[in-house]
Amino acid sequence: MDVSEELIRQAFALSHARGADLLLLLGNFDVWHGDLAEMRGDSPRAEQAASAHPVVTNRSHLADVLLMSRAIEALDADCRTALMTLYGVRNGSQDAALDHETNHDSLNPQHLSTCRSRLVAAYAELQKHTTGPATPEWVAEREHAAVSASHGHRRG
Repeated sequence: MDVSEELIRQAFALSHARGADLLLLLGNFDVWHGDLAEMRGDSPRAEQAASAHPVVTNRSHLADVLLMSRAIEALDADCRTALMTLYGVRNGSQDAALDHETNHDSLNPQHLSTCRSRLVAAYAELQKHTTGPATPEWVAEREHAAVSASHGHRRG
């Protein structure tokens, strides 16, 4: 299975981003559909403009990136760390810990190739069993936290 380096890089970046950085990365996928003026009912011109320029989205690409993020979670910690180093994922305070934990053997090309092969195999396996968008664990946890927080505010 041929998987682009960009897909893997985006999956690592997305799965490690937090706060505004995460929102900015998600904004790159351009999954917005429609015309804001039309949605608000501003003018009939919005309908004409929307039909003149068909909306092209990256919805399927976002699903692929989320599926790859899920495959990253399935890797063992050693491969995940090695591939994070390869794909340039850094997370502020985790930099020193990652540098300290990274075994120099894990940076050897053969080990990196093996880990990448495992990642692609996990991605292919998830793809075979996925009928819709797969939600990575980190997304589900954030959604759960947001729902829990909103329920807590209603009671108080």
